[in-house]
Amino acid sequence: MNSLTVNLNLLLTSFYTPTQERHKILLEESTFPTNYFACESHINNHKKYLVNESLFLLRPGQDELFHTKDILNIIEMEGDSIALVMLSGVQYLTGQLLDMEVITKAAHKKGCKVGFDLAQAIGAVELSLHDWEVDFAVWGNFKFMNCGPGAIGGAFMHRKHVHNNFPKLLVTLKYCCYNFHHTESR
Repeated sequence: MNSLTVNLNLLLTSFYTPTQERHKILLEESTFPTNYFACESHINNHKKYLVNESLFLLRPGQDELFHTKDILNIIEMEGDSIALVMLSGVQYLTGQLLDMEVITKAAHKKGCKVGFDLAQAIGAVELSLHDWEVDFAVWGNFKFMNCGPGAIGGAFMHRKHVHNNFPKLLVTLKYCCYNFHHTESR
């Protein structure tokens, strides 16, 4: 449904629910530009928060890679102020596959919600979003799903969130869970 960026904005409506103590979004410094703009927009929409204080940009190491231990250290040190960990499953500039399962587990342990941009991962690597307990993910079907430019995007929301009491666009999010639930059992 929709495009990757539209789906990301729809899901950020539900999963970026900042509080005074927990308002940051952890995002790669070299994320795809539209991911940055979507996160920036959602921070701006919550009038109490400033992008330069609420957008925590993850910087790669000297080798241009994001090391899991560095990500986990940031989550451990800053996790009490992070509302959302929003990373790429596969980093679009380097092709690096992040350890989504380990990152998700560490972020949840600190009370953070977790979303992934899977544009470079969908159709290229094995994903177990439900088993990893990823809160949400978005992707485009244009690249490794071989659909080409203009193809519709995809969205995932863990079914544990269907009845949660946080802001959501019900038609969209129930569809994400319904669709996943019925394809998972095949």
